Amino acid sequence: MKNQDKILTLSIYLNKLSIMNNWNEELAPEEQAKIDSEMKMTDNELTDHQEVMDTFLKWDRSF
Repeated sequence: MKNQDKILTLSIYLNKLSIMNNWNEELAPEEQAKIDSEMKMTDNELTDHQEVMDTFLKWDRSF
């Protein structure tokens, strides 16, 4: 996996975490369907979770 791909995958993963953290049970059904759809798409794109997390931890330590 190239570094650019790792960064993109990490960005997708962080976006998914943000969606999960901001989940609101009172959302309109259309919004819930949109979020569910986006989360399913990101699940399909996150093929190597461990590699993404390793990359994030290395990146985080560099600051």
